[in-house]
Amino acid sequence: EIDIAQINDHRQFHFDIVGVNLDNYPESVGLRVIVVDDQGNFVRNLAPPFAFDSLYTKYFNELIISKLGKEKVIDFTVKEVHDLQSEPYDIALNLDYSGSMRAFGEQLNTAAKTFITNKNIHDRISITKFDNRIKTFNLVSKDKDRIIEAGNFYGMDGLGGGTALYASCDKASEKIASSTRSKVMILFSDGFENSSFQYSGHLATQPDSLAKKLIDKNIKLYTVGFGNGVNVGLLNNLSNLTDGKFYYCNEPAQINKIFTELPYIMHNYYEITFKSDQLLHGKNKLKLKAFNNKDKIVELPRTIDIKKSIDLKKYETNDFVRNYFPSVTNSNKKPIAAPQTAVLFDFNESYIKAEYYQILSKYVRYLKKHRDVEILLAGHSD
Repeated sequence: EIDIAQINDHRQFHFDIVGVNLDNYPESVGLRVIVVDDQGNFVRNLAPPFAFDSLYTKYFNELIISKLGKEKVIDFTVKEVHDLQSEPYDIALNLDYSGSMRAFGEQLNTAAKTFITNKNIHDRISITKFDNRIKTFNLVSKDKDRIIEAGNFYGMDGLGGGTALYASCDKASEKIASSTRSKVMILFSDGFENSSFQYSGHLATQPDSLAKKLIDKNIKLYTVGFGNGVNVGLLNNLSNLTDGKFYYCNEPAQINKIFTELPYIMHNYYEITFKSDQLLHGKNKLKLKAFNNKDKIVELPRTIDIKKSIDLKKYETNDFVRNYFPSVTNSNKKPIAAPQTAVLFDFNESYIKAEYYQILSKYVRYLKKHRDVEILLAGHSD
């Protein structure tokens, strides 16, 4: 981090909206913004109570809302929040250890320990790991050493199967759901949902039901997507719906960089506050204009959905679904789940290992109970 008073050149500033604050709605709404210079330093002391109003108006120029096809400039104030003044959080850390993460498990372990080490002293953290199974640790603690010890961040921790993305998020949310603190979930994943349906009747198996549960529990979701196989559309829109933020990385070293910055961003930001009577009861497109300290006014878009219109199913279809399940995607039948991974085979083998009998039995029970449901079986090799 760097104080604005220490900057005596025209280095470029980069602005990012990292979250929405609806805690005071319907009185007011807040946008949380960070400012970083081109050397990677977080820029501090641009706004009250650490600077005069005249300084923040130099950098935060205009806030514009699009209403019925017309743009309108709206009044706003800026307040700077530092870690000592910020609110404490309860944080659910939910980490994907599916088979595609085998080559990057140690990078994820390092990143998780970095996040815990850098956390605010007042924040409490719970840990959940998942593949097609969900491992929760009975701990919500402020003690960094206890959290790291309980998390057992060594290797893949016995995991390495499918991706129960929806069910694991639902299960992880239970750890902090009853908290009176501000609540955040940090989800890391490198793939598409393919294993939650086995938890049908107990946990979320659909993206829409997961979003509704997180919204009802007032949990902001911050997602970190890694690699070319991640469901960017789903994670981005799920984060926006819950007033959180989506981060994408394609290099293993970037995982630790994001997990290093997240604890800081949660407690150090600029809050842009405006009256909520400017918003429609639905989706609102806003645009913050900011001066980059060099030669340009940049525009930061953000959509705020007051009504919370949930429609995430469309993000479950990808090339794999279209290629391997054409009779579903090209028919009038309604899929009740994304394609699920029920069995993984050993190399050059076709027998079903005993560990998958329990998973298959759950599908059998569901089909016996729901006689109108059809199942499509498909397989593929790497």
